[in-house]
Amino acid sequence: MKLKAIMKNNALMIAASVILAITLAYSVFYKLELTKNETIIAQIEPDNCDLQKHACSLAIPGGGKITLSITPRPIPLLTKFDITVDIESIEANGITIDFQGTTMNMGLNRVDLKPHTNNRYKGNGVLPVCILNSMEWKALVYVKTDAGMYVAPFIFVTHK
Repeated sequence: MKLKAIMKNNALMIAASVILAITLAYSVFYKLELTKNETIIAQIEPDNCDLQKHACSLAIPGGGKITLSITPRPIPLLTKFDITVDIESIEANGITIDFQGTTMNMGLNRVDLKPHTNNRYKGNGVLPVCILNSMEWKALVYVKTDAGMYVAPFIFVTHK
């Protein structure tokens, strides 16, 4: 009887290990796929704009800008919110936004935005709740073009 219990526990551990390995492989693949064949044209420096109060824009070297808006405000936790990215002077092939905790790994949280109108992309996201009362986030907006990719970071803080 003990041998059957040990074999059952071993089978469960092997199954859990396989699931974990597949999840890890998918995460690595997705991260690599995001930047596959994409030369970073410009990695823009963040500014002090407050996404909790209004939309924020970052200037692109050589002209143009990327504007990010998240509503409702304040940005909620564990609740779906709307994401809008407007671009000027860029012909985009696609836009992806990646939400990262700046002081704590909050897992993979990426949203592919859909074209809405000319130069406007939209989607929905959800942020996980953190054990801390406030959490600083970096929303990395990846704008893919024929020439390469622009990376625009927007920093904001959420509160429980």
